[in-house]
Amino acid sequence: MREEPTNPIPVFVVGLARSGTKLFRNLLTNHSQIYIPPAETNFFPYFIGRIPLGNGGLTNRQKELFKAWYFKSVFVDRMEEFGRVIDEKKLDACLSENSWNAIFSSLIRAFAGADGKKNISYWGDKTPIYLRYMPLLKKEFPTARFIHIMRDPRDRALSANKAWGADPILAAARWNEQVRQASSQANALSSDYMEVTYEKLLDAPEETMQGVARFLDVPFEDGMLELKAPVENQGDSESKTRRSAEIVRDNKHKFLAGADMSLIRKMEEVALPSMKEKRYEPVTGNLDHRPLGRAERMLRSVKDDAFSFIYHIQRWGSVKGIKLSWERYKLKKI
Repeated sequence: MREEPTNPIPVFVVGLARSGTKLFRNLLTNHSQIYIPPAETNFFPYFIGRIPLGNGGLTNRQKELFKAWYFKSVFVDRMEEFGRVIDEKKLDACLSENSWNAIFSSLIRAFAGADGKKNISYWGDKTPIYLRYMPLLKKEFPTARFIHIMRDPRDRALSANKAWGADPILAAARWNEQVRQASSQANALSSDYMEVTYEKLLDAPEETMQGVARFLDVPFEDGMLELKAPVENQGDSESKTRRSAEIVRDNKHKFLAGADMSLIRKMEEVALPSMKEKRYEPVTGNLDHRPLGRAERMLRSVKDDAFSFIYHIQRWGSVKGIKLSWERYKLKKI
């Protein structure tokens, strides 16, 4: 058994977008002792990496700069859409803490309190891109737990393509790289890191969530199997899967009907090492790993970034879409 701290523990739900992180977050936050906000923060690693804090915490100037940024952030916009708001007085109380650990913990716990969850064992965050920053987050939050949600790279790539026009071959290549990076970080995180496959969550939700409860050292609750609302309305949402308020168990292996064999083969070739490691079986015969060349990757990346930017504008509007694209661009520079 781990030695438990007296304060609520951070739990970060990470993974690549379109991997089921939102479904998992919605199930996990139903637990009476766990709170994860419905919006992604997207800013923890940026401030931790750019503004190291000494024992004195933020200066008055830094507090004002943070507040000016915070109230214009997409996180606040999204939380307001969900009806979750904390006022400037509560934010000031959070910023009076002397570390990013305490500041961000106080911030999310303030939202938890406003949402009726005042006595929690865990506060959390579901920002998929934090998969890249687990060592940085673990250094700032020593007690943190990480749950990596993983999905078949072929289904995940096609879902991203349908959602915002992502290049499926580049998506599969990035899946391979991010999964390998996460595997290398898992050793250092040791017992504070858990992998959950989307497919197992669909096939055996009760067994999966019971395992998660054991990982977090909390009692399993039936609410961890219930969706209070549909997961979202993007990507393959036009089907019953994402509009359903239930876990739809057949939302897997869609690539078999959604792509021709030549595309499937290319996705498998670029993702092969991690597919083998995570036991996702190729369906196109004997393969060799064929990573993208530099020129091909650059061309695909330019197109991919353009489609991603357009998607954010169309989904969130010009102002919010540009803000979100900028926030994620800054994260990549850490």
